[in-house]
Amino acid sequence: EVIWGVETPVLVARLTRSINSMQRLVLLLPPNVMPLASLQRTLQASHQISQAMNVPNLVLADAGYYSLAKELSTELDPGSLPQIERTRGTLDAHILRKIGMNDLLLVPGFGSRRRFLSSLGDLPEQLAATISGNLLVLYFYQ
Repeated sequence: EVIWGVETPVLVARLTRSINSMQRLVLLLPPNVMPLASLQRTLQASHQISQAMNVPNLVLADAGYYSLAKELSTELDPGSLPQIERTRGTLDAHILRKIGMNDLLLVPGFGSRRRFLSSLGDLPEQLAATISGNLLVLYFYQ
């Protein structure tokens, strides 16, 4: 109940391994997770986290975000641009094979509690039950 409606972005983490052992940050952009207008802010946050951890950044973007993510990523630090790959659907075997135990998985969420639940549903819980690595949910109210 505390995070709904706060104006500061909030990170919620499930850490099963040392954060220092992470070798890559993987940003997962499932279908309809956020308005396109919020994509730049999400890519910047992902980029800043990967820079702070000194690890590469992989973006797994649904087709609805892929082209804009490619375009917006060119505005980031050219020395460490993220690798961006197109995905289909939210949680399939193809996506799960790309996420290793030494990856830090970042999933964005957006809006009111109702909006967040309608876009992500139980995806964070599914991911927590499926992957053995660390999981972050980045929440933006607006």
